[in-house]
Amino acid sequence: MEKKIRNDYLTVLKSNQRATKGFRYTMPSSSVYPYQWLWDSCFHAIIYTHFDIKYAKDEIRALLSSQWKNGMIPHMIYWAKGEKHHVDWGIEGNTSSITQPPMLAYAIEAIFKKDKDIAFVKEVLDRIDKYYQWLEQERSSPYLLSIIHPWESGEDNLVAWDEIYGLDNPSKEELMKIKLKLVSDYNKLNHNTRKFLKTNKFNVQCLLFNAVYLRNLKSMLFLCQAANSKHRQYYKKIIPQVKKAFKEKLYNEEKGLFSSIYDNNKHVSQIENSSIFLPLFAEIFTKNQVKNLIEKYLLNENKFWLKYPVPTISADNLNFQPNLYWRGTTWLNINWFVVKGLDNYGYRDLSDQLKKKSIQLIEKSGFCEYFNPVTGFGHGPKDFTWSGLIFDM
Repeated sequence: MEKKIRNDYLTVLKSNQRATKGFRYTMPSSSVYPYQWLWDSCFHAIIYTHFDIKYAKDEIRALLSSQWKNGMIPHMIYWAKGEKHHVDWGIEGNTSSITQPPMLAYAIEAIFKKDKDIAFVKEVLDRIDKYYQWLEQERSSPYLLSIIHPWESGEDNLVAWDEIYGLDNPSKEELMKIKLKLVSDYNKLNHNTRKFLKTNKFNVQCLLFNAVYLRNLKSMLFLCQAANSKHRQYYKKIIPQVKKAFKEKLYNEEKGLFSSIYDNNKHVSQIENSSIFLPLFAEIFTKNQVKNLIEKYLLNENKFWLKYPVPTISADNLNFQPNLYWRGTTWLNINWFVVKGLDNYGYRDLSDQLKKKSIQLIEKSGFCEYFNPVTGFGHGPKDFTWSGLIFDM
């Protein structure tokens, strides 16, 4: 990779680093996202394995410092509250009351594989085990996990969620109103997840979330075996059960694709979105399913193989909007998932092509939050840390 890109990224990285209350962490963007987010920090830790392994570990330590007593790790930590992203979470303290895609174990595995520091694994293992067990206890139905808010999916404004709201192509303002109402309703139930899920306000077995969960369970088993931990028996038992539920519940036979489900196992109708590639990351496909996915969808120039893939919804969808947040834009964390997934199945040449196209986005527009898949124009802040995932592709 060109030295200039590396140096430009190091400038972004340094500008987003913070140290407070004895912890070091990295903001997604000092200009727009001046706090700490769960899956962002997991991506940051992965990126740090290529630059500063000590900071990678500190990123994880900072995340774990705000773990709830029940094991939940919140999706936001307000280290120093400001005017941006203020939400009434209905709790005391400096965190949100919801979580995010559970990338934590994978990030720690990446750190361990880099420096073989088993002492660090042992330092954090009990706490991350408590988090994955909390997910299974509080969100499993069984074995597949439900999310209670679109923010938990990481795909905040995905078109697939519109039908759950009962709206057709809602405005940005309508979407925010819905999200804040969900938080308010959750507060009124004193954050009783089981009660909230029964209301079916947003009870979604999200494809991305569950694919990340399954892959991270495998990372947990790896870490437990490396540390000779008693927890390994739990992961040996649960992984095949989650895999079975994933195949049985999330696979849409009619489409030949996996998708998110809601409202008593109803597949989302906007199934052709970027999440269909996440099972590559979880290694859940058969070889024939992978071949179909690549030929019919990924390499289809009318759907996902645009000039700068991978858009968050198929380009032939009437709701495709290539400049709008999660409604047709390209995100480098999604590309990272697809690259890793293609590598899992031996499609190295194709993953290299996607990596090159991802680098071209950076060369054209800088380290932006997301990009137009047709023009390559960058949107959101230009100091977005996780776009450094190009260094891990």
